Amino acid sequence: MKVHDILQGSSSWLHLRKKYFTASNAAEIMNCGYSTRKQAIEIALGRKERKPISSGLQLLFDQGHLMERGARTQYNANQQNPKNHVHPLVGSTVVNDLNLLASFDGITASHDLVWEHKYTYKIFDEIPAVYYYQLEHQLLVADCTAAILTTTSREDGKMIDYHYESIPERREELLSGWKQWQ
Repeated sequence: MKVHDILQGSSSWLHLRKKYFTASNAAEIMNCGYSTRKQAIEIALGRKERKPISSGLQLLFDQGHLMERGARTQYNANQQNPKNHVHPLVGSTVVNDLNLLASFDGITASHDLVWEHKYTYKIFDEIPAVYYYQLEHQLLVADCTAAILTTTSREDGKMIDYHYESIPERREELLSGWKQWQ
């Protein structure tokens, strides 16, 4: 994995993202995101413009980033071994001639565990597709197989950790989805 010394959210980061297939778009590409694959294609082809982010949605994003920092601090505090601490990072790699980028909410220094955070009302027994394709993409970039998804409840602030191990069939589905997109 190539590590990019770049701040997530910066103009340089936004420019870099245009050159890669990104983890945050993985669910959309697999047609299980917050917008459809068809909508994403129409935007990519210039047939439609991406809707501007409303002030309310931007506020929610800002709250999510604030909660992410707190959740990462809490996650790290719960790790007895400092080598299990996670930190934000932007990384890229090439898999099957696909340029992949991931902006990790957290990843260990040895890049053997990915940590993702969501600020949500959702509670689930199994990680849903809208999240697991993003995790699979991140795991491809990091070249590892284990992830933790931490959710922080928008109702009461309760945090839940979900363990995720890569599923080879999902990776193949995702790579096939990106190939079709390409």
